[in-house]
Amino acid sequence: MAQPSVLLFSSMRITYVVGPVLAGGLIAAWGEPTVLFIDAASFLVAALLLLRFVPAVERALTFRNSPACSPGCAFSPATRS
Repeated sequence: MAQPSVLLFSSMRITYVVGPVLAGGLIAAWGEPTVLFIDAASFLVAALLLLRFVPAVERALTFRNSPACSPGCAFSPATRS
């Protein structure tokens, strides 16, 4: 378990160094508005990929609709809608 942890933290440290250097180079080459647009576009692409590849989760059955619900559970604060 130690080896994956080391790899994770090493990759995080590398991004702390490489990220600002890369951003500075891109800003110097293309300017701030273009780099901010690229950053926003990358977030949009990530959101679209999440919508495409992460399966939707079905809503959990509430106590109120459950056959195991006793008559008093419909009035508990956790099950009010």
